[in-house]
Amino acid sequence: MPNIFFTEENLVFSLPLITLTMTYAFFKYIPLMFGIPLLAVAAVAGRSYLSYRTTNQINIVGSMEENAAKASASAMASLLAGEDATDAVEKKKARRKDAKKKGKGKDAAAAAEPVKETAAESDDNDDDDYDFESISQNKRKN
Repeated sequence: MPNIFFTEENLVFSLPLITLTMTYAFFKYIPLMFGIPLLAVAAVAGRSYLSYRTTNQINIVGSMEENAAKASASAMASLLAGEDATDAVEKKKARRKDAKKKGKGKDAAAAAEPVKETAAESDDNDDDDYDFESISQNKRKN
């Protein structure tokens, strides 16, 4: 069964009376030569605790902001890396297409003009008997 006399609302209403009676009892029963230094120590302790708590909260918020900045920077770097990779692939494809277009023109021109080999080049071409197409990875279909 809930207690109808001790509720949060009753406690809030009674705090001024509790504070007044505790202050009266403090100054009535504790001598001033002990009471005033005791109050000063309590005030310094309370102020240092509040200072520590707010500083700690500021440090936590600051570290959270730093972590968020690092995370966003790394996320942007990964996104940019992905875009750079796709750009590189697209550029590579464009270069291949250009090379094919240029290569077709060069092949036609090369077929029209037979190339004469010099004596030095004919000595270097002694590996013509091996089939290089069998080891190549990209076999073209003609």
